[in-house]
Amino acid sequence: MNNIWKSSFQTTERIFKCKFHQTRFGLAANDNIFALSTSPGKAGIAVIRISGTQARNVLDLMTARNQNIKKPSFIPRKATLTKIINPIDKFDVLDIGIVLWFPGPSSYTGEDMVELHVHGGNAVVGNILESLSTLEHYRMAEPGEFSQRAFYNNKLDLTEIEGISDLINAETKAQRKQALNQAQGVLRNLYEQWRSQIIKAMANIEAIIDFSEEESLETNMYEIACEIVQKITNEMKLHTSDDRGELVRNAKRKVAIVSPTPGTTRDVLETSINLAGFQAIVSDTAGIRKAKNDIEKQGIQLAIQKALDADIRILVLDSSDLDKSFTKWWETSKKLFEPIYPKLQNNGNALGFHEFLLDKNTFLVFNKADKIVNPNMYEMLMSLESKINGQKNLHYKNFDDVLNKCWSISCTTESGFQNWVDGISQVVKKKLEDSAMEPAYLTRERHRQLLNVAIKHLEIFMDMDETRVVECAEELRMAANNIGKVTGRVDTQDVLDEIFSQFCIGK
Repeated sequence: MNNIWKSSFQTTERIFKCKFHQTRFGLAANDNIFALSTSPGKAGIAVIRISGTQARNVLDLMTARNQNIKKPSFIPRKATLTKIINPIDKFDVLDIGIVLWFPGPSSYTGEDMVELHVHGGNAVVGNILESLSTLEHYRMAEPGEFSQRAFYNNKLDLTEIEGISDLINAETKAQRKQALNQAQGVLRNLYEQWRSQIIKAMANIEAIIDFSEEESLETNMYEIACEIVQKITNEMKLHTSDDRGELVRNAKRKVAIVSPTPGTTRDVLETSINLAGFQAIVSDTAGIRKAKNDIEKQGIQLAIQKALDADIRILVLDSSDLDKSFTKWWETSKKLFEPIYPKLQNNGNALGFHEFLLDKNTFLVFNKADKIVNPNMYEMLMSLESKINGQKNLHYKNFDDVLNKCWSISCTTESGFQNWVDGISQVVKKKLEDSAMEPAYLTRERHRQLLNVAIKHLEIFMDMDETRVVECAEELRMAANNIGKVTGRVDTQDVLDEIFSQFCIGK
């Protein structure tokens, strides 16, 4: 009974997808599409891609080995050197290039596909595209339409397509690795495994509904379903609570540099840099102090917000006037930063400087090391500790941990600068490298929202009991459907339009 039910469930999905495809595209789904798949502009090579039921005809209409129109033989997936000719004026040779033929369904789109690898001059590409447009039932592809056809022909699911999009836009090694993992189906496998298990649990509940009076029915089917759901719920919560995959993909590992130098920065200045193969956005902000005017006050408010939002915070202090620069910063910031440090006040007393720095995302840079003789970070830290707590020569067990989060540099002579860059690079790498190596990290907010809805339905199921099996089955069905929306098994048009619109025309 369970196998029959599951088969019916999956068949309904395939029928839905087929009808949806026909409704969405109408006759356009039968068109043959073409587009330049490489970047436009002058290049050594350009690739023009054609897909559709009549794509193979391009080989007959637009290729020839010589001007006597001797046709070459084309072997699937084997490169063939040939002349590309005008289909109307067959003695008009447009270029000499490589042709590849991919018979469907063993192609990217699942349809017959042809690729023309030609010289990348604007005139060559333009003339070939113009010639293709003269063929009946051939048209220029819409953005993302090749991938869209791959989706509807069950060649790729939505997570794999999103992975391909991320791979195209990857700018760092970490982004490339993560996107490649997703494009190869690792997220799809995880989500489909969860969905399959939920369907299994739902089949048990349906069996109780349909055959509750039969003696042969297992007595613990409801308990088995609950065990399955509880396990999946725990796994999904852990998955959705981790944002490392999104941080790698979006390059939003933010670093807020808070400078105490008066009046040097009011607006937030940002730049994107590559740290250990990960892309980081560095924000230089206004120094945090008592503002002297409204403009500076606005700059300080922006600095505070950036620090609150940042994944890593770096406090830059003036080594040559350490007491003055830090005192101004500390007295102003200890109230402003309470959202970050809810335990900043301990029985009415401010926490020590070392406890401030023990926050895992806060780091310290002593600048202007060239202005002092033999800069010693240990002594500078102890000086700050003494100033804050009113004590001297304090020794605490975590001092080495704090010391490892500090650097002494000189922006003038650049001494210590590389050590600082290397150190921060390792911090970023440690935070994010697992997401690039482990394939099953969530990468998009769309996934999180749908999975959280699925978790909610699973939690509602867990709050019910066996007397409400019909409602239990419905909650499991809704959970399975929401996971299906992530991969595209159950789709909505606004989600599909958003995903495919992000692709270039030739993909």
